[in-house]
Amino acid sequence: MRSKFPLVYRVSFYITVTLAVLIVCYEDASENIMSRWLPLAMILVSCLALVTVDRDPRYGLSISSSTLLSWMAILLAYLEYAVHSRDVIAPLTHWLIYLQLVKIYRFKRAPDDWWILGIGLVLVVVGAVMNRGSESLGPLILVWAFAGLWTLGLFHLARAAERSRLAEGRTQRSSPLASQEKPGSAVTTPLDAGRRRTVAAPYPHLFDPPFFIVVARVGMVTLALGGVFYLLAPRFSTQGQMGTAAAGRTSLTGFDERTPVKLGRLGTILENNDLVFSATLTDEHGNDINPDDLNEPLLWRGLVMGRYERSSWTSVLINNPSPPPARRSDTARQICQQITLEPTRQTVRFALGPILQIETLGDEPMQFHASSGTLRSPQGNANWEYLVWSAADRDDPVGAELSEGPLDREDLLTYTQISNDLRQQLQPLALQATKGGDPYDNLALARRIEAFLRDSGEFGYSLVQTRTDPSLDPVVDFLTNHRTGHCEYYATALALMLRALEIPARVVNGFKGGDYNRIDRRLYVRQKHAHAWVEALVDWPDGTTRWTTLDPTPSNEREASVRRVASTGPFAELSDTLRYIWTYYIQGFDSARQQRLIYEPLRRLMAEARQGFGMMGQAIRSFFFFPDLRSFFNWRGFVVSFLGLLALTGLLLALRRLARWIRRRLPGGDKASDAESAQIAFFRRMIALLKRLELERGAGETPLEFARRAGQVLQARVEVADIPERVVLAYYAVRHGGRTLDSSTLQRLLSDLDCLDAALTGS
Repeated sequence: MRSKFPLVYRVSFYITVTLAVLIVCYEDASENIMSRWLPLAMILVSCLALVTVDRDPRYGLSISSSTLLSWMAILLAYLEYAVHSRDVIAPLTHWLIYLQLVKIYRFKRAPDDWWILGIGLVLVVVGAVMNRGSESLGPLILVWAFAGLWTLGLFHLARAAERSRLAEGRTQRSSPLASQEKPGSAVTTPLDAGRRRTVAAPYPHLFDPPFFIVVARVGMVTLALGGVFYLLAPRFSTQGQMGTAAAGRTSLTGFDERTPVKLGRLGTILENNDLVFSATLTDEHGNDINPDDLNEPLLWRGLVMGRYERSSWTSVLINNPSPPPARRSDTARQICQQITLEPTRQTVRFALGPILQIETLGDEPMQFHASSGTLRSPQGNANWEYLVWSAADRDDPVGAELSEGPLDREDLLTYTQISNDLRQQLQPLALQATKGGDPYDNLALARRIEAFLRDSGEFGYSLVQTRTDPSLDPVVDFLTNHRTGHCEYYATALALMLRALEIPARVVNGFKGGDYNRIDRRLYVRQKHAHAWVEALVDWPDGTTRWTTLDPTPSNEREASVRRVASTGPFAELSDTLRYIWTYYIQGFDSARQQRLIYEPLRRLMAEARQGFGMMGQAIRSFFFFPDLRSFFNWRGFVVSFLGLLALTGLLLALRRLARWIRRRLPGGDKASDAESAQIAFFRRMIALLKRLELERGAGETPLEFARRAGQVLQARVEVADIPERVVLAYYAVRHGGRTLDSSTLQRLLSDLDCLDAALTGS
């Protein structure tokens, strides 16, 4: 049975080339007739070549025919440019395809395969750039990439098999894939398609360990080179990435600053496991922070709610934004957050409070509202990545002073606003919860109401919205009747009860905690982590008045509810890591991220290298500098003299080698003398004769290997088949053995070459 290895390679080769042509003609087929027909022409020519020239090289195009068709390809490309004068790229890419078609229908050696695949790579790159707006081109390029890796694996495997057979002296060194072989069957040669020779198939079974090893090696090298090219290739604009991100943006319920949030609506996202943002946490010294090691849970501040009317909260708008804070050295313990936000329709940005410093990683500035301590991006499609430094202690007075500005009268009225009906209904409940407390200690009163809601055991946690009395406000119904709800109900109840006691309070919508990934040491915050809590403006024992965080939601019941939304584990962590790498380092690797992660570190490294080389040069100059002749006669002068002589010797040797190299490449320069040139002239004549058969020494091929390959090609002429090997052996004796051939030997070699010349002329 015939070995299917060469056939599998050729089919894979032609599929890869056809896919490259299809990619470059993908979007232009509707407007350009050549782009419509060239993929079909490539399929037709590939099929014809597979059944003709790849089986018998005699069916291939000759050199003269190929040259004529190449000139016709130039003419055809020029005519296409003349018709479509505004389009230059399409005629040039079509010209490359014409050359591929010509090359495919010729007898192909290994360099020819590399040439055709290289042009295919150029076509794919051009097609990817020209059709970058196409959503369906990506899968086609991915198919081409896998087909290319498969083809290269087969190619390298066949090359390894060829070298193995050649070392045993059992087969020809023509293209390893130009003919089909079978154990005990013939090998087709360029001059003799009918003569057969027994050759063992190199790989009787295609899928064996050598195949997988070669494919894995080629795949790793290709992916490594492609990765380096992808990371270093300059990106000049982020509009494409922003457009893609904008197309996939999601909406977060409860975080739209211009839309009132109806009480209970936040519960809709508490059952969603979609990712909102991820963050890496480090301390003030740059050490990684594991959130599980912190004394209190992380509260990611988002939107601050100020006015409550008709069962809905309205956020505090940023009318007069101030520059982000830029001081962070006044507080000792800090948490640095490098936040990567998923594309969202909202302009709000999340961070731990109190905020000490903000650094944007994009071109758009961030807006900061000092009185509420909130962040927003004025352009919704910007600032997906940013750095925030926050005080590790939420109640740090220095951090609160740096983060938040003074309240004006309008803000104070907003945070104490409550309707008369609600005040009358909630004030008795607040007084009952604070019974026995100091009425002048606002901090103690706030803590009492917080403990009443969270720790009394009278209230339960549930994501199910329950209304016992629709005539009551939902928060009143929650406090007096069903007493079950989620964080939004608890936070609203606490804020309104504080306002009923004339204590300024506001509700903060954000996120609590997150899923910590031990693989990439990132915290993944999802919609299920959404949370609402309260900040109250109270007096502290140290005499300061500042916003204090209060969380009245039962924490254990909430955490159990979060865990029920989606399970976590090693597979979830691995999935998050792979998704992060794909989203932000492949799909979203824009110019800003490239500048920050690749170019800026390289610039710093080069600057440090220049500084180091400058210091080294200065040290060397000082070592070799002697102010006068007397200072030269010491140990330093001896070392300098020795190094100078050593460098001079090396320079002379290098010049000598260079002179030899130049002399060998000049006409007649590869002879040591005229006598030696005459002794080896027969070898150069044999090389010239074999060029008639398009036989040339390959890179890394020894003269003897070349002679054996030529002998296999000359099998049809038995009387001259062994002449190349005899000539090379005589050449070895002269060139490397130091022998001088006598006149009879030279005459016999010249007679053999005359016979070879006559045989080739007659063929």
